[in-house]
Amino acid sequence: YYRRDADVIFPPVRSLPGTELGAVHLNDRPFLTVSRLSKYKHTEEIIRAFSKLKLPLLVVGVGRESTKLEKLVPPNVKLAGDVSDAELGNLYGKARAFVFASDEDFGLSLAEAQAAGLPAIALRKGGAVEIVNEKTGVFFSKLTVLSIVEAVEDYISRETSFDRGN
Repeated sequence: YYRRDADVIFPPVRSLPGTELGAVHLNDRPFLTVSRLSKYKHTEEIIRAFSKLKLPLLVVGVGRESTKLEKLVPPNVKLAGDVSDAELGNLYGKARAFVFASDEDFGLSLAEAQAAGLPAIALRKGGAVEIVNEKTGVFFSKLTVLSIVEAVEDYISRETSFDRGN
């Protein structure tokens, strides 16, 4: 607007303890999403996608949508509620990939997951475009259940090509 160059200063990202990979086979790991459970975070779409995929998903967070989402969860999805930083670090280390469907300015949980070496499956908008690249995850362009399903399937088809850095 002012026709001036500006430096972008990204928010600080915490490095959480306990993100080391365990000896669990990838197929036995749950996918993970972490956010405040608000409508604009689109956790419902993620849950509906994993209901179709029949793959394990762990949802971390609480919020206005908690009660509504509790009624939607199929057997392969678990709502973990609020967790400590130590437990969150442990979950990042044990997860298969991080799923992110929000159009955020930055996306701290996505940045934390990437800092822990967790590949991402993210909406191609907002801060995710700055955080994720072809070496660290896959994108979906439409905020639909089908797009999320297709992105997860794409991720699985190339899963071993992502370096978790651990």
